[in-house]
Amino acid sequence: MFKMSAFRCTKLDISPNVLKRLVCIAVHNCVLLCVFLSHKLLKYTKFVCILKPSLHGSESIMLWGGFSLVEGAAFTGSFLWKSRRIGIWSRPRGENLLDSGAPFYDTYKTLDGKYLAVGAIETEFYDQLLKGLELDAGELPPQMSFSDWPELKQLFTERFASKTQADWLMIFDGTDACVTPVLSFDQVSSHPHNRERGSFMKDSSGEEFPRPAPVLSRTPAEPCLASDPAVGEHTVEVLLDYGYTSAEIDEMLAAGVVQCNAGKAKL
Repeated sequence: MFKMSAFRCTKLDISPNVLKRLVCIAVHNCVLLCVFLSHKLLKYTKFVCILKPSLHGSESIMLWGGFSLVEGAAFTGSFLWKSRRIGIWSRPRGENLLDSGAPFYDTYKTLDGKYLAVGAIETEFYDQLLKGLELDAGELPPQMSFSDWPELKQLFTERFASKTQADWLMIFDGTDACVTPVLSFDQVSSHPHNRERGSFMKDSSGEEFPRPAPVLSRTPAEPCLASDPAVGEHTVEVLLDYGYTSAEIDEMLAAGVVQCNAGKAKL
């Protein structure tokens, strides 16, 4: 079975002061419940934090705050703003570390017309990448030599184009070179890693969808397995709720004003 590192675990030693900054407010022996009235945390303009002290403490404290979509987008782009000063993202588009500028962070076409994704930024991963490509690091420019990236990318392009995707996957099997196949939607769920972990599920109609993540041991998510409604499936029901009669709905359907899924929607 094809194996590779799916993720790396890092042990963090966090001081109380750092932890306090991470959660905004740290209260001894309390439960912090943050209710973000948002989509993906940063969409809506209001959120509320409810602090519930210990049973012997004072009453709960409610804190209100707000931000805009622009502020949310700017904040999530903090890395880009900081990277401008250290040269990681200060060059034109397509010439930076994470926008396909770096030869070790890009996608490459293989001999059979398929693609591989490469993300070997750290030195130890980059060394594994060069080893798999049968390249001698001593004969190449330094990894972070920006001016040499175009030439190095051309070399990588030629190497990856010399073998099929399957051949490269065998070469990098079990390594930490951060080389992975670029898969289609139909291939993702059948990939050995995803199949072994059960990363995808099927609804009642057989359609596949990602399993909720992260997987929690005590309170695992229970996804709805009902199939998604078909377009127009509830047209009639909605119009009836708005007060239209069955005769009026028939007229609108006949005139093409509205449409419904004939297989499911019934008067």
